[in-house]
Amino acid sequence: MGWLDQEGKLLVYGEIVKKPNSNRLNFCRIIVRPNQRDKGYGKKFCKSLIEISQKSGNYRSIRLNVLSNNKPAIYCYSSLGFKIIGTLPNARRIDNKSHDLMIMTLNFPLPKE
Repeated sequence: MGWLDQEGKLLVYGEIVKKPNSNRLNFCRIIVRPNQRDKGYGKKFCKSLIEISQKSGNYRSIRLNVLSNNKPAIYCYSSLGFKIIGTLPNARRIDNKSHDLMIMTLNFPLPKE
């Protein structure tokens, strides 16, 4: 899923991946065009993905991974209710350097009976 700017250029992109045989969804590849960061687009986009996810079935949570040094993204996800539940040490190699991933999750409220 993506949002385009007024010129038709990709502004924000992300994927919702259904975890097979699970009541969990994964958010993957959430990307804001670099020259448009720090303007709130990522947070608005993620709110939209959360709303879509909550309406898409009997899913109880969303999980995502984020580079541990990506403080703006961690802050954004935390402000939306995601909690850090673990770390994957040296899970990504970028420019010949290993990076840790933070695992974050957002649990949906239980349905009212």
